[in-house]
Amino acid sequence: MVLPPLHFQGLDAAQLFGNSPPITPGSASHKAALAAANAQVQAGMVRTADQMLDGDGSEIPQPEDLIPPAKRQRVAKLPGGNLYREEDWIEMHPYPISLQVQLPHDSTKPEWKLDGGIVLVPDLPMNLLISTLRDRIRNVTGSALPASRMRISYQGKMLTNSSTLGHYNLEDEDILVLSISEQRKR
Repeated sequence: MVLPPLHFQGLDAAQLFGNSPPITPGSASHKAALAAANAQVQAGMVRTADQMLDGDGSEIPQPEDLIPPAKRQRVAKLPGGNLYREEDWIEMHPYPISLQVQLPHDSTKPEWKLDGGIVLVPDLPMNLLISTLRDRIRNVTGSALPASRMRISYQGKMLTNSSTLGHYNLEDEDILVLSISEQRKR
């Protein structure tokens, strides 16, 4: 069997013997080499820098880059309603969390904007004080409710101003209940 000459096969003599000519970035041969290399990359394989970048220097989106990040795993609570130590809980949760706050329904003061809905308060670090959380709730809701009148509870327990979110072992998407305290008479 006789093979056609090398130039009909798309190869030159240097490529036949393993000596390939240098490929200049941006050339057609460079783009073809990148496409061939990307086609060979499989899950779990390490890619070279050329395989990661397109001919113009921009990054080529990879299938694993298109997968959304996994949701954070919840830490198992201690039995019997016991809590982890605040320092341990903060160490286990180094990222900020978001909390849901159930608002009361109070139409007597429209400026308080208390419609009975649930609002999401984002980007809360574990070492945030409950007193600061009250201000964050006011900012998110746009409410004129005085922070001194807010009562925040979690699983039936009132949260105190001088404690942190980590003290109560709060996690991402936990639901807090906001209530209004009666105005003190002087």
